Amino acid sequence: MKKTSKFLFSMLIILGVYVAAIFIAEYFIEKKVNAEYDLEYSQFNLSLSTSLKVKDLHFIQDGIDLKAEKLRVDLGLWSTLLSDKTVIDQADLYNAKLNYTIPQEKEPKNSDSKSSKIELNHVSLEEFNAIVLKGKDTIAKIANVNLELTNPLNENLDTSNIDFFKMDELHFRLDKIQDLSVYNFDYANDGFDIDSLSIDSDYTKENYISQLSKEKDLITMKSYGLHFNNFSFNVTSKKLNQIAFKNIAIDSSQTLIYRDKTIADDKSIKKTYGQKLQNLDFDLSIDKISVDDSQLTYSEKLNQKKTSQIVLKDLNVKLNNFHNLENKSDQHMKLIGSFSLSPDSELDVGIDYNQFADVETFQLDLNAKNINTKALNQIMKPTMNFGMEGYFEMIKAKMISNNNAQGIFNLTAKDIELTMYSDSGREKKIMSFMANKLLNNNISEEVEIEKVERNPTKSMWNFIWNYIKSGLTKILL
Repeated sequence: MKKTSKFLFSMLIILGVYVAAIFIAEYFIEKKVNAEYDLEYSQFNLSLSTSLKVKDLHFIQDGIDLKAEKLRVDLGLWSTLLSDKTVIDQADLYNAKLNYTIPQEKEPKNSDSKSSKIELNHVSLEEFNAIVLKGKDTIAKIANVNLELTNPLNENLDTSNIDFFKMDELHFRLDKIQDLSVYNFDYANDGFDIDSLSIDSDYTKENYISQLSKEKDLITMKSYGLHFNNFSFNVTSKKLNQIAFKNIAIDSSQTLIYRDKTIADDKSIKKTYGQKLQNLDFDLSIDKISVDDSQLTYSEKLNQKKTSQIVLKDLNVKLNNFHNLENKSDQHMKLIGSFSLSPDSELDVGIDYNQFADVETFQLDLNAKNINTKALNQIMKPTMNFGMEGYFEMIKAKMISNNNAQGIFNLTAKDIELTMYSDSGREKKIMSFMANKLLNNNISEEVEIEKVERNPTKSMWNFIWNYIKSGLTKILL
């Protein structure tokens, strides 16, 4: 009986000491946390299981304004008390709202910063929302993020650190006139899906140039069903080293590109796509990108009276071997695309592009048939001062580019009739009559294109259009 009483008495003493230690630890931890961080809260409790709960948290420091309904932290209790580090086994943040203001000037990094004094093994965010500000401008918003990470503060990270990641919305400022939005992001099994992605603007075609000093495209895009498979990344010593995808698939996309050319021309030298890829300071590799069931509309306002436009319908594109890895055996990116310009028309395009060349180096093959030429008048009349009736039964073109382009252009057409226009858009009836008298209504001709110069201030697509325009002009005019 005495032995039992002694045992119970000893256990009570041990339990009492433990409880006292918890209260003492709570006091010292609260004191330590308050000394290092500017916190406000309604409740600060350390349980017997060394789980710290903070309610109605409000943290303001270094541009960070964080409010959270609840923070639960599982502490490495004795490691925290006996070292200069705060050791956290698990941290759960519930219903938090973060406002972060980017500092105007970058402060020098302190190797002994507060983040280096925290060891965090696992973190969970539930219904996390954030706004990122630069001055008075909102440059990013995220809504309803649910995220679980392992060792998130490590200097080295990869996909194994992501346990769970879902997000309802992301809005990001791309530039002065355009915003990127992502809806319903879901990460799982080394890949992620996005319900929809869009590029929008607060400005319209009529007023967007009021924000610019020189020409720039206004892009509106809606893409649906985006699937990113076999995703991997690598961060070493806090520096992004590598991003890779096996496959990126987009179910459908609608894109409108508009350029108002009534303001100053952008005469800056344009880097080639290859140069842009090589200038990335990390390795990027995407084996395959596919875009299905899409439409692309491109239009230019040339002056107050002239606007050109072309619409690529039923657009399907596959892009293979997109990378900047010099040790990879195949250094050529390959694009295969198909689209239509008018009912029953078919256009197939293939581009073999050397993404490691110093200049724009590629081969383009174009095969087209059954094009109603009326579909081209919206671009030909404003840019080339003529319109057409009739059909292009077949176009075959090969363009070989090594900064300048040469190749062949083959056209078979029937029932062709030209209408010539002045720069002001007025029909030139005599010129039209003479042109149609000289022109054979039914054409089957191949011409050699000896040299089309690339304008270094324009894009590759402008270069390709000038080549096609050169072939059409040589045969028709």
